[in-house]
Amino acid sequence: MDEAHVVAAIATLSREGKTPSIGNLRKALGGGSFRDITRLRKKLLPPQREEAPMETPVAAPAPAPVAASPPPPPVPLLAQAELEHQAALVDERHIRRALASPGGPYTSDDLAAAVRRTRQAQALVDTRQRSTTALQQAVPELRIAARRSAGSGDARPGRAGSGQAGGCRRGTG
Repeated sequence: MDEAHVVAAIATLSREGKTPSIGNLRKALGGGSFRDITRLRKKLLPPQREEAPMETPVAAPAPAPVAASPPPPPVPLLAQAELEHQAALVDERHIRRALASPGGPYTSDDLAAAVRRTRQAQALVDTRQRSTTALQQAVPELRIAARRSAGSGDARPGRAGSGQAGGCRRGTG
């Protein structure tokens, strides 16, 4: 089992609105060891909060209310786009391999659609990468501009480096 298959399965489950649980991933992958799926899932996704057990003993007292833990942080947009691109690549490769064998379930139209999805996903990754780069370059410039505007409003007469004669003049005295 390799990382690309797990990435594709995670993207497929996300598109279907399902959580990428170990069980769902195992079903989407068509099998695999829980250990390997768990290891790859932990590597690819941010940690998720634990779910409550499905069965509660009847005689047990009700648990004290616990403050809900915050939801896991959302996956950054660039990472989402990269996951979708990886899934599209895996689908495209799968269809290419199936078309190479006679009597496969796919047609050349399926391959053309997969190639189109891969190109669209790559375009989305490129767009988000350019946006990320532009924002990263803009932040220092905005900080400098903010310092300048804060500095210009804070200039007082007589301060060192202000260029204004506030208290005493040179050469007089």
